[in-house]
Amino acid sequence: LVELLSSSKFTAGTWEQFVCCLPNMTQEVITGIKEKGSIEEDTMSAVAQHCLNNNPDITWSIIMMSLLNANEHILAQQILIDSNKKGVQLNATKTVQTTLRSHYSCLFDATRHCLESVTVEFFSKGLISRDVKNSPSFDKIENEFVASLSLYKENLAKLEEKCRDFVHCLAKASGPAKDAAIALAEDWEREVLDKHSLKWSLKIDIETLIDLSLPSEIPLSSEDEVPKKMQYLCNDFLSLMGNIRNYYKKYYKVKKIAGFLTDYFEDRLTEEPLTDCKDFNSLLHLVKPYYSFFNFDLIENLAKAFPLNDELQLKLKKYIQELKQFKKSTALQQMKDAIKQVPLPQEASKAHCKIVIKLTGVWEEKTVENLERLIAFLFKRDRDGRAKLIEIVDGSITVTFLSLSTAQSLTDKVQNKTQFIQYLGIFQIIINGDIVIEREEDINFTFEDSLLHAINHIDSHAEYEKVALLLIELKINLNYKNTDGQTALMLASEGGHIGIFNSLIQNGANPFAQLPANKGYIGLNYLACTALSQHIYKSIGGEKIKPQDDTSVEEMLKMAVKERGKGFNG
Repeated sequence: LVELLSSSKFTAGTWEQFVCCLPNMTQEVITGIKEKGSIEEDTMSAVAQHCLNNNPDITWSIIMMSLLNANEHILAQQILIDSNKKGVQLNATKTVQTTLRSHYSCLFDATRHCLESVTVEFFSKGLISRDVKNSPSFDKIENEFVASLSLYKENLAKLEEKCRDFVHCLAKASGPAKDAAIALAEDWEREVLDKHSLKWSLKIDIETLIDLSLPSEIPLSSEDEVPKKMQYLCNDFLSLMGNIRNYYKKYYKVKKIAGFLTDYFEDRLTEEPLTDCKDFNSLLHLVKPYYSFFNFDLIENLAKAFPLNDELQLKLKKYIQELKQFKKSTALQQMKDAIKQVPLPQEASKAHCKIVIKLTGVWEEKTVENLERLIAFLFKRDRDGRAKLIEIVDGSITVTFLSLSTAQSLTDKVQNKTQFIQYLGIFQIIINGDIVIEREEDINFTFEDSLLHAINHIDSHAEYEKVALLLIELKINLNYKNTDGQTALMLASEGGHIGIFNSLIQNGANPFAQLPANKGYIGLNYLACTALSQHIYKSIGGEKIKPQDDTSVEEMLKMAVKERGKGFNG
């Protein structure tokens, strides 16, 4: 004990602070001994003797515990290592292995639904090899971890670090895996303390650990406005989801929310029903592929079915508004520039179909909202799907999209739109590895030419009207003229396509246009009357009404009713 006090290896404090952690020892005792005027070495010897006299049953284990209580972890571990080298058997690795094995059944069950995500975490911490990562099972993870422990027999600090990494990787999966991780950490701490007098801290920050059902921080490429806004949204999402989780845990039963989610998804997501979940964290973990800071529909609908308090409702509304505004104003190229690396969505499974859509380069300037509208057009009922921008290569954009629908139903939807897809700038669609649509990319493709073509062909197939409406919403140049000098508004007017005409006006098409061959100008009233005349003729037949330059829309309606011999009621 005297040798220890005089070693000068204390790092957290002084030898006196350590002595005060020994049984029946206080600063007053030390001060009293010092006042007798002894030199420091004699003082240490007198303090040690006093400690032994007043603690006849003191053991080396008690002294080690006192070091740990004084936060002298480094000194305590060094002493244990030195003792091990001197022949004192201290096989903490064996204790770690035995304790881990006793938790095998619980850990195996807890990781069944999150094995892929925790495997990635284990690999990132260097706890498993790439071979195990590529073909994971909990048996492989445990065996490889146990095998690696032999490397740390004489480095107890490193052994503690690896055990802490192990439980933290598990805890990130949330739900049952997190509960199992905490239980394992507690047993490891207790066992190494009882058997080896080691005071480990394995649960540091484990309760506040951000779990894998929430996205980790996005690696951004610059300090520009778009990356900053994305990070702002991501941080807000993490905070908001934490508040929503806590609120639901406190005020709602997990089975009711599980029942709602079961109905929401229609198809079964997992082998076990969602209603079997015991806690809210486990439930959100199972549905985590279907929501994120950028795909928030699920949480929005959940909050409608299970209302939040006023404060949280305001935060939710604010977040949704900011997200919508971001999607409206951010081009796909800006998104690509903002994100260094976007992880691929999880691989297709029994519950997922993986769809790859390849778009022409003109999509670079279109917004995220535009992309979502395109996906809604192609797969209109797949509300649970998620799209992620993957890359822009040689001017083309590749988008990967996950859906809950069957591959066959998705293939049928695409094939029903085959003749229209080329007018949307799509040149390839792959579903679960099978090429459904493939054509050579048209480097001269423009949305404007496609819009004029679609309007001209509406009478041949109603789907062209949907294509035209989608193109108008892409915020393209609506005043573009074809080789005959005609604009989209002129073609919609001549064809009597009222819905297209209305959408063009609402989206900013110029109603005042110069006629071909410098034959003067036409305005909104003339175009509207022409559209109405053609629409009436197509709808009810009879003689086509030819509006004059000064004919109003109201007069057009009166003439149409008169033509059909019906009274007009304003």
